[in-house]
Amino acid sequence: MGTATTPGSDRAQTWPIQPAWPWDWENRPAKDQCHHRWEIVTVARLFNPHERVARCAVCHTPRCGYAEDDEPCQLRRHHDGGHVPMRRPAPV
Repeated sequence: MGTATTPGSDRAQTWPIQPAWPWDWENRPAKDQCHHRWEIVTVARLFNPHERVARCAVCHTPRCGYAEDDEPCQLRRHHDGGHVPMRRPAPV
């Protein structure tokens, strides 16, 4: 099978791929105790090698919504209840 990550492929990766967040992030109780510090990172993906995602810099839980959201939610992805927009500083 010839996929983009197969060693014989001309697009083969030569470095270890670091996941954007832990594979079991939805099942970790600690994700709700963390005081998230959101960051935007670029993730090398097969279909979009420059995908930007929002995740917590501490626990790596993904943030609700997309990295480019105008009014991003301040909660983790798949949270209960409604969205809680981040407070942006008032223009001076």
